[in-house]
Amino acid sequence: MRFTKADGKFFDEHFGEHGSDYSTVSRQWLIEPVVSELKEALHNAAVALSYHADKKSWNGGGIIICYAGHGADICGALILRDGHVTAQELGQWIVDEAIPSEGHRHVDLVLDSCFAGAFLAEFLAFASQNSRSLWITDARIASLHNEEAWEHRELGHGTWTYTFRSSFEARNLSGSADLATAVNLNNQRIIQKELHRFIPNPVTYLTEGQQHVVEITNGHYVEVQGGGSFSLPLDEVFTADQVKRTLIRALHAPMGETVDFAAP
Repeated sequence: MRFTKADGKFFDEHFGEHGSDYSTVSRQWLIEPVVSELKEALHNAAVALSYHADKKSWNGGGIIICYAGHGADICGALILRDGHVTAQELGQWIVDEAIPSEGHRHVDLVLDSCFAGAFLAEFLAFASQNSRSLWITDARIASLHNEEAWEHRELGHGTWTYTFRSSFEARNLSGSADLATAVNLNNQRIIQKELHRFIPNPVTYLTEGQQHVVEITNGHYVEVQGGGSFSLPLDEVFTADQVKRTLIRALHAPMGETVDFAAP
């Protein structure tokens, strides 16, 4: 994972500038952390949020968690310097730090790691069992539960982080000198690098179909980029396996089509 520090630096800068209101309360960038440092950072975030609990509009506050690094096979656990952190462990730490009277703790989850969809599925299942304390508001997940997340030397980032970053850079397709030169030279790598900005599922394009991004909006709307979408069942307990099966349905659905959430 050659570019995780570059990914982390971008996350820190981007969400500090463009994040929700609660991103200005407290920010911490961990570089190759051990497990105890992650737990301490979550504790510090909870303490910072607690100072705002007396506001009339308060409903538990929120945390943006961004991770760029290795994801464990099958479960997608975050691989830190001295151990793994599963989705259930991360969720439990957040719940343990929340004060029940404060309301839901809202979480935005950003993962650029292998098998990130598996981590998401487990985290969503945990949240459904702890819906009075924990709520996933938005998520941007680099890969499905059975996929690796790719890096490209020319991009200087993980593929998903690069496409997310470049989505904020205005470009004019007809005026791209780099693209014109690449076409003249038949340089397919540069052609891809330029064209991806105008494609609805750019990560899948850049990885030649090997990686698919998952996004959650407003706590319930889930979409596989370039494929279908579905709604998470509200106020119901569900399993990670149900989420994974529904993600596969959405993957194979035409773009814009809605699929049903998988039965238990």
